[in-house]
Amino acid sequence: MSALLPELSITGIAFWAPGYDDPLKLEAADPAIKAPEAELLPARLRRRCSLLTRMSAEVVARASDQAGIEPSAATVILASVYGEILTTGQLLSMMTEDPSSPLSPTRFHNSVHNTAIGYISIATENHSGSTAISAGSATVAMALLEAATTVAAGQGPVVVAIVEEPLPEGLASDGGVYDGLAVAFVVESRREAGVQVRLTQAKAPEPLPELPESFAANPCAGAVAVAAALLGDVAVVPLGPTNSRDRGWVLEVEGRGRR
Repeated sequence: MSALLPELSITGIAFWAPGYDDPLKLEAADPAIKAPEAELLPARLRRRCSLLTRMSAEVVARASDQAGIEPSAATVILASVYGEILTTGQLLSMMTEDPSSPLSPTRFHNSVHNTAIGYISIATENHSGSTAISAGSATVAMALLEAATTVAAGQGPVVVAIVEEPLPEGLASDGGVYDGLAVAFVVESRREAGVQVRLTQAKAPEPLPELPESFAANPCAGAVAVAAALLGDVAVVPLGPTNSRDRGWVLEVEGRGRR
């Protein structure tokens, strides 16, 4: 199947997490980086949005600006393993604590997996396609595969936002405690700008460097490593997961143009 995928350029890369906004500078957290500005969303929407939605808006805006495209004209893909899990957890707690009390309509409205992509499309008046993806440990790979096939169908450019927020306290077990993070990539047909890549399946190379403990357990943390690799000089970027024959989805970097 990979032979049918188009040659691609990644023309915009953005990253945000509490304490960090550059995937190449993860040595120490910056306490000044506390909350995403999310100025892509009107103030009225920002006030009632979850952390996941605000992080999504932040990286979509940054990556689009870097690529020189308008978010209103791009296909947008939101990828998250758990989606709006904090809002869902709040609703479940409310139901448990007071079953007779009516649920908050706003929280219920904001609890669906594709909340963020809905708010972004409304804010930008985007009439292009949008997709929300959840694929467990394969979420990063499947999000980029969806982007590649969308470009192949002539519906690019594509903004891929890979976003995860912390699990609610009741669901965070040993090894499941982590900070939220958001990464976005603008994927286009092959051009001189950006990083020229090909998505394919191959024998998995050595794993990318470990990430800070604050979000190493995040199920979408691999997207941070991918962003750092694409901004650095890595030639083959593993997306995971591998199969029984030790093969998995990878991004082969074939050139680095201007960004």
